[in-house]
Amino acid sequence: MKNELLALEHLIKVVLNPAKLTAKDLHENFLMKHKQFAEMEMERIKQCFHVVAVEPGSKSCLKIYIRQQQTYLLTLSDTVFSYLKLTGPESIHLLSTDASILKLYEAVGLVPENLLQFIEKSYPNHFDVSMCISKSRRANERKGIIHCLKRVKKETKGCAIHDDLLAILCSPFENFLLPDKTISYQELAYLLSLKSGIHTYHGIRKVQTNEELCAVLIFLNNNSLRFFSYITMLHHEAAKNFHTTPDLILYYHLQLKLTNQQSVRPGMVFKPLLPSMKDQIANWLHEEIHYHEKQLQLQSKNINASTTIKEKISTSLSVAELALFMKLLQDAKLIKSDNSTDLMNFIANNVRTERSAAISPGSLRNKFYNVESSTVNSMKGVIKDLMNRMTGY
Repeated sequence: MKNELLALEHLIKVVLNPAKLTAKDLHENFLMKHKQFAEMEMERIKQCFHVVAVEPGSKSCLKIYIRQQQTYLLTLSDTVFSYLKLTGPESIHLLSTDASILKLYEAVGLVPENLLQFIEKSYPNHFDVSMCISKSRRANERKGIIHCLKRVKKETKGCAIHDDLLAILCSPFENFLLPDKTISYQELAYLLSLKSGIHTYHGIRKVQTNEELCAVLIFLNNNSLRFFSYITMLHHEAAKNFHTTPDLILYYHLQLKLTNQQSVRPGMVFKPLLPSMKDQIANWLHEEIHYHEKQLQLQSKNINASTTIKEKISTSLSVAELALFMKLLQDAKLIKSDNSTDLMNFIANNVRTERSAAISPGSLRNKFYNVESSTVNSMKGVIKDLMNRMTGY
């Protein structure tokens, strides 16, 4: 596939390079000519991208092609940005500070930025969000980020918010403002959504407690390890108020219920490689419940080393599939039990999967009430297999 940016690259890196010009070169005809050329190139390149996208056999190479153009455009944008800096060997300010000349370079600098936004919107599945944003884009977003950070700190001043939690809220904004910190498109997208979400959906000024702010951050999916550690610390502190294991288990079940009912803004993620904060907390609560339920069993049954392990029924189903299977049987009235909790406890105590010799009743209950689409699809295959087997009877 042809590189359509060669003419634009020549204009930026050669024709408009201040190091290759003199003040006399920067006359009005020069400015108009190359501004018009840059704008025409932008439209031509957009059309070329569309043509490449529909060429026969282009789908297999389109992702590589788009990302190559993205890399070139970022380089060109940063090049023009370096020309507009007040100092430096290639600064246009060394030749002239005339407003019309600076506007030309600003206009030309917008061309690669506009093309980047064009391919980001037109080819979102091929745009590499892990690449760093251009220096120009970062400079343009900086003012809004500073304003938002000041606003957050102002509106939370005087509230009973932990300093650690406020630091977690402000961290993405402060990281953006660090001069040596690189920012990817994914990080910028989250930051802009965070900035919007804080003030439009919830309204940070309404937050008065740590619990309310935690709910906001979970909704906005700040799934950082730092926030996870803070949440678990809160639960450990709250757990100190319960002096019996049953009360502690009941507390964790309540927190699991509240966590599962917490909504999360679609498409938002702070750390793409980590589970959502809602899932991280739910999994942690499951482990705590499982641990304390086991502890309660040991306390109540006084199990010793000579106690034999009860034989369990083995199944090739996963825990999620097993939970869905029991739900289907109960919904179809094939199992007449109105108490789902007792049913899940019975299954957990008497059935084992290939991966789990000891099923957590809490985990089984959670999957019973929160059925995932992947589990439904896998169970359809199991049921179809059973129906096929019945034809031979």
